[in-house]
Amino acid sequence: MRVVFRTDSSEQIGTGHVWRCLTLADYLTTQGDVCTFICRDLPGNIIKQIERRKHDVISLPPPPSNGKKYLSATEQWLEMKTGKDAGQTAAELGKIGDISWLVIDHYGIGIEWEQIINTKCGLDRIFVIDDLANREHKCDLLLDQNLNSDDDRYRDYLPDSCKVLLGPPYALLRPEFIETRQNISERTGDVERVLIFFGGVDADNATAKTMQAFLKFADNNIHLDVIVGTANPHYNSIREIARELPHCDIYKNVDDMAEFMAEADLAIGAGGTTAWERAWLGLPSLIIILAENQRAGTEALAKSGAAWNLGLINELSSDDIRASVDYASKSPEEMKKMSRAAMRIFGPGKKSGVEKVFSAMRSI
Repeated sequence: MRVVFRTDSSEQIGTGHVWRCLTLADYLTTQGDVCTFICRDLPGNIIKQIERRKHDVISLPPPPSNGKKYLSATEQWLEMKTGKDAGQTAAELGKIGDISWLVIDHYGIGIEWEQIINTKCGLDRIFVIDDLANREHKCDLLLDQNLNSDDDRYRDYLPDSCKVLLGPPYALLRPEFIETRQNISERTGDVERVLIFFGGVDADNATAKTMQAFLKFADNNIHLDVIVGTANPHYNSIREIARELPHCDIYKNVDDMAEFMAEADLAIGAGGTTAWERAWLGLPSLIIILAENQRAGTEALAKSGAAWNLGLINELSSDDIRASVDYASKSPEEMKKMSRAAMRIFGPGKKSGVEKVFSAMRSI
């Protein structure tokens, strides 16, 4: 198959959309398929990460510097008018030739954009990756890997012919996570090593606020592994805080996240893609919500017992985070229960989510 991905990364929208598309693209290439990414050149993008994984990338030009005030709420995610973005994308699709699937992972794209592409390019198959269920789509396949009790939430947004894949069993997890889970031991519940990671950007600097919580422990023997993404604008301030912590290592843009999660006893991080990675490995987690689109998934995880929801970053203090860590460190049985609940949400069976998604793409 020739598969084209339309997705973006930036300081505003983070890097999660691109990373989950990369997981699927990497798997597709192992099956002999060819993948191309179409991404806009936005501040804080990770286009170089896509290129390092040997996928072709077509960069759309940066948006005009003064154009945001004319955009709708949905277009704010695109940083471009819908018609213009769709037109530029269609022009690039026309140069590629025969396309088996167009995969869209973007909060700024909905039915208007998709209809323009269909009119201009006549694509047979469009695959949407989403987790908001807040806009119509004209697509043939939709994936929402979030945990949610409402299986009908896309009913009014999709054509009747669209095949829908819902829930963590379809989570797009990288191969290293699948392999690591096969060798992981049951967790003891003791908290001696804590992993802190808030995604590729962390514009709110939740990393620093969380690290400051550990400055307030009177007797702090917990080891911290702090991971920051390449697009994180706060790296220098994070390093300064780390110098005040007795047991703290900082890593930038790691390639072995599964290993860090396997070694950790507790994680503190955001909702979104990494929440499913932590849950897959049974890593007890304290989730801090960085954006409104993370709220529903985080609340569902907490309701299932697979994580603790600490709430919105701008409503939390370092003292709040410290109190939660302190309670977790004194509750090994609670941590063990959380670990088991997290692993259960993916259901039975040996097939990974990415394999199930690949099978669905082949069957349509």
